Amino acid sequence: MKSILISVVALAVSLAVGGYVIFDAVTENGKEVESGEWPAVMQDVYLAYCQGEQGHTADQCRCVLEKLQGQLSFADYMALGLVAWSVELDSSDKGAERESLEDFLEPIKAKCGVDLLGESPTPTPDPLEGYEFQSEHDGAVRLYAEDKAYGVLNFPVLQNSCDWNRYEVEWRTVDGSRIQVYAGGWIHSQTEYSQGVPLAELGDILQWDSQGSLVLWGCSQPLFSGHGITDVVVRYSVYEATP
Repeated sequence: MKSILISVVALAVSLAVGGYVIFDAVTENGKEVESGEWPAVMQDVYLAYCQGEQGHTADQCRCVLEKLQGQLSFADYMALGLVAWSVELDSSDKGAERESLEDFLEPIKAKCGVDLLGESPTPTPDPLEGYEFQSEHDGAVRLYAEDKAYGVLNFPVLQNSCDWNRYEVEWRTVDGSRIQVYAGGWIHSQTEYSQGVPLAELGDILQWDSQGSLVLWGCSQPLFSGHGITDVVVRYSVYEATP
C-alpha cells in the first residue's frame, strides 16, 4: 500500500464525473507531489468513484480523466473544486462561478459521452436502421400565403403500409429566411400544391430555421410555411425496409 498523506482543506463534495474534490497538498511514499502532476493514487480513486458510484463505463471515465489531465494541472483542478465547494455551501449569488465551472466541464463530458448530470445519455435509435437506400431526388417549393404550408411536387408519400418507406429530407431557403416545417400526410398530396394546405389541418412545427434535415416515415411528407413569397430547395432520399 502506498503511504498517502492528504491535508484536507474541506470535505470532498464528490469525486469524478459528477463532482469535485478539494485538497491542499498530496504526498506519495513520503514525497510531496508537484502541484502540476496528478498523483497516481488520485487517478485510481477518481476512476474507482467514476465507475463505482457514478455508474459510467471504464472508457468514459478514462476519457474524462485524460482530458482533465491534458487541460488542468492538479493544482488548477483543486482550485476549480474549491470554487464548486464554496458555491455548494454558500447560498449567496455565485451564479457566475457556477456557470464558469460548468462551461469548462461541459465540452469534456460531451466528448466522452457523459451528460452534465453525471449520467450516460441514452443512445438515440437510428431511424434508418433496417432500411436500405433506394434513390435520391431534388426538388423546389415556393411558399405564398403565411397561413398555409406547401409541399414538394410528386413527393412519394404512401397512403398505407407506412412502415415500408423512410424519407431523409434536407432543405434550405434560398434567401436564408427562417420558415416552419410540418409533416403532412398522403391526403395533402391530393391538394393542388399551388393552393397549399391550411396550417389548421397540420400538427406541431417540426423545425423552424433557415435550413435543416429530418427523417419521416412512409405516410408523411415535408410541408413548408413562411412569411410571404419564399423559395425552398429540397433534396430527399428514399429508403425501403429490408427483408
